[in-house]
Amino acid sequence: MASWIVAINNTLLGDASLVRAQGSASPGDFVEVRVLNRKLKGYVLEEASERAEFTLAVLEPQRAPLWAVLRVLSLLKEYPLNAFELIDLARNWSPEPREIAFLEARNYIPQGPREKELLKLLRTKPLEITPAIKKRYGDQIEELSKLDVIRTVCLEPNSYGMMFAKLEAPNLLIPESIYRKYAGRWLPVAFWKRTLGPLLYDQILESGAIKEELRLVRTRKAVIRPGLAKSDSLPARLEELDQYLRFLMEKQSKTLVVFPSVQMARQYATMLLKKGLAPIVDSGGYTRMLQQAFVSRGAYLIVGTPRSLLRPWIHLENLLFIYKHPRELSIRTASQRIPAHWMLPPVSRVEYLMENPHIPVLIKNVAGMTDVAVLAYLKQKHRHDIRQLYFVNRLGFSTSIQCKDCGWVMSCSVCGTPMRYHRKQRKMICHRCGHTEPVPSRCVRCGSLNVSPVGIGAERLELQLSQKILRSARDLNKSTIISTAKLFRYLPLSGFDEVLYVSADADLASPVLIPELRFKEHLHFLCLWAKPESGYVEVITRDPVKVENAMKASHEQLTSDIGEGTYTLEVHSHELLPNLEGTQVFGPVPVFKKKAYRYVLLTQKKPSELIKGPLLRHICFVSFDPQ
Repeated sequence: MASWIVAINNTLLGDASLVRAQGSASPGDFVEVRVLNRKLKGYVLEEASERAEFTLAVLEPQRAPLWAVLRVLSLLKEYPLNAFELIDLARNWSPEPREIAFLEARNYIPQGPREKELLKLLRTKPLEITPAIKKRYGDQIEELSKLDVIRTVCLEPNSYGMMFAKLEAPNLLIPESIYRKYAGRWLPVAFWKRTLGPLLYDQILESGAIKEELRLVRTRKAVIRPGLAKSDSLPARLEELDQYLRFLMEKQSKTLVVFPSVQMARQYATMLLKKGLAPIVDSGGYTRMLQQAFVSRGAYLIVGTPRSLLRPWIHLENLLFIYKHPRELSIRTASQRIPAHWMLPPVSRVEYLMENPHIPVLIKNVAGMTDVAVLAYLKQKHRHDIRQLYFVNRLGFSTSIQCKDCGWVMSCSVCGTPMRYHRKQRKMICHRCGHTEPVPSRCVRCGSLNVSPVGIGAERLELQLSQKILRSARDLNKSTIISTAKLFRYLPLSGFDEVLYVSADADLASPVLIPELRFKEHLHFLCLWAKPESGYVEVITRDPVKVENAMKASHEQLTSDIGEGTYTLEVHSHELLPNLEGTQVFGPVPVFKKKAYRYVLLTQKKPSELIKGPLLRHICFVSFDPQ
């Protein structure tokens, strides 16, 4: 039997979760591998040249699409990714037939409680045989099928029978709200229900009109309202982007617009619908049917997130990134973050809309002022007749607790980071490693009772201004908003007259490799949220010189000392990599949930040069973030 390299769902066995196993299989098969008396699931990648260590058994042949396997294999030559997670994400776009069960003999008397439950479900409507249904009623379905009590029909993903299943069980394909929104433009719901309502399933399968309707769906072209403005060049503002997209759609040029977050993508898709454009929103698994029915031959505009780069879009020509460069975006899985520029599909043109508004930035020097005085200043600035945004990127009540007599600051006993005081939870929390401790009543060093919170957090500003922190998109309509970086998930559509950057000093002192980059990114987004005509951003700081230097420094100047090779490792022991020459090591930081230690490496080497040997144990790269 041949030996195969298998990507398994277990990071404890190596950097890329790869093992060698022997058995009869082929690339893309979903298999079960016996490893150290454990049964682990995985995907077959390619044939191995060395002898296998374990054995495999095929559970489902050709479960993973071949294009996803080839793309992951090309990345594994340089970077030790968790291949199982990437292939599992891409698998959502492989067409899978659905099996539907129908009740034939309604006068059958069930034998036992399981048959009674199954027939009760089938008497209401046809039932899709999902893995959960098969696990619970598999034996009963098999027996009743032999007796011709029920009948099972396999529906291909693009069949009209699948459309009928959508009407019978709306949760099979897409959410009803999304379905109704798009069906009004492509396939009217009223027409479907009038046509399909009185008919039985057998008649629908035999009807010739079904094939004709399916042909119309596949060949339908995107309808664009005539007379609307359009532009043949990329604009500088997001509000004018629809004119450029309308120009590309009329040219029948397929375009993928990538936003940093799902919330942004959904908001912008709603705006395009109001302006006469019908995009495909790629924000979940329900887009599989939309992609097959419309994108393959009909629609020419997809709005999505970095995960959309993993989709097999057919004949994609244009790629447009909004607000962030692909080097700044990450495709997030359960255990790792992968730079988006590794996954760029082959397109003829890649464009970027960064939108740099010319908003005045004022620096308010509060050096020498106490936290109470700064809060009083913010209270004095608070007005109800204008729109104000208070940006404080620190959760909790204060950044730490300090002794006023000896200057002791409570730090984490595990990683040494100052612990945040959460007043509502009445505990100290380390936001770096997750360690928690009770709130101290006296100073550990000198025993003084003069211990008080230091720094301004979101909870403290809430108490001062009598306003709630931003929790959802509904709160964006308020005149006064207190928010953390969660605000940047939404499109900056509603401008603010005054934007106050309260946590500037805390961001410049955050325990990241280059805090100035994070500060500049936050300042850039805050300028987007200010009104373009009359708005301004005010930075509250005790170190105005440091703020000015960070604002003047370019990206190249900030990253010149460390270069592009920065990697975060999660190590499941105290041992480090053997090849660390010319590499700066920061850590370890414990990760309690995984019983691991996290290190940060600053290196110019590629991971393939850093790691000698394809299958290292006890080490796993969890992110590849070039700073």
